[in-house]
Amino acid sequence: MVEVQGGDYSYTRPSPACLFDAGWRFACRYTSRTPAKNMSYDECLRLVNAGIWIVTIHQPSDGFLLEGFARGQVAAREALALAEDECGMPEDRPVYYTLDFDPNPLTTAQWDQVRSTLDGAASVTGRERVGIYGARLAVDTLVPDHAAWGWQTRSWSGVPPRWSPKAVLRQYDISTPNHRIFLCGGEVDRDVALADDFGQWDP
Repeated sequence: MVEVQGGDYSYTRPSPACLFDAGWRFACRYTSRTPAKNMSYDECLRLVNAGIWIVTIHQPSDGFLLEGFARGQVAAREALALAEDECGMPEDRPVYYTLDFDPNPLTTAQWDQVRSTLDGAASVTGRERVGIYGARLAVDTLVPDHAAWGWQTRSWSGVPPRWSPKAVLRQYDISTPNHRIFLCGGEVDRDVALADDFGQWDP
């Protein structure tokens, strides 16, 4: 498998053609409760027309994965309403749910809540469409029993980062403290895909 370069971004909108020229072949894009952060159908078309696949992230709030089964069901429905219904994501593609904080201090009870939230999402979409974004501990703990897909950030994963063999995506850049760079007119994170199928799609 040849590593595929790509990245993710939230509030900025870098030029798809420029990203392609910079070597990107996928862009991870948000569904959330913040419209300015979210993917749109027109944006998805621009990305795909430039030669860039899309991967779906869902992050309604930083701590939503600690809220349990019913919250996971709501999160899955929110993600599908935007990604599928509005932007054309095929019905077999996964959503990566974000554990976007240090998981190392989590208690046993909190890990149980994270598992329950992902199980709630799986009850809506099926386990095969549930992914997890987070540090190595999150990917190692939750894949494959509670999430079928793993996307690891280098944050909270050690210095230098220890990469999980369960992750099909890595958010890897370590050139800046928050692993973000300015590229093609926007602030982006750089990622690499390590599998032929990492959840990518086009509308």
